[in-house]
Amino acid sequence: MPPLGKASRTLKILKFMTAQEMAESLIKQFLPKVYCFMGSGMLSNTYDEGIALQNAKECAYITIKHMAIPASEEYLKYLLEVNEEINKINKIPEA
Repeated sequence: MPPLGKASRTLKILKFMTAQEMAESLIKQFLPKVYCFMGSGMLSNTYDEGIALQNAKECAYITIKHMAIPASEEYLKYLLEVNEEINKINKIPEA
């Protein structure tokens, strides 16, 4: 996590991405790493896209929470927008 003094520089870097782009980017990064089976799906090797997406969204929420700890007011506003965009994602974003 960046120290408090670097929050404004971090915001300038992240502002190259819209809140929606950041939300999709986080989900795309977590998707290959999350558990994607429900019930006996692991035994049948059945991939459940909904479970994978939900788990990736949970990871993205946790990331946003941790990013918000040393944040300026402007950066917090941006992170809240990202959080709202994560909520809106109902299918796996296109690659």
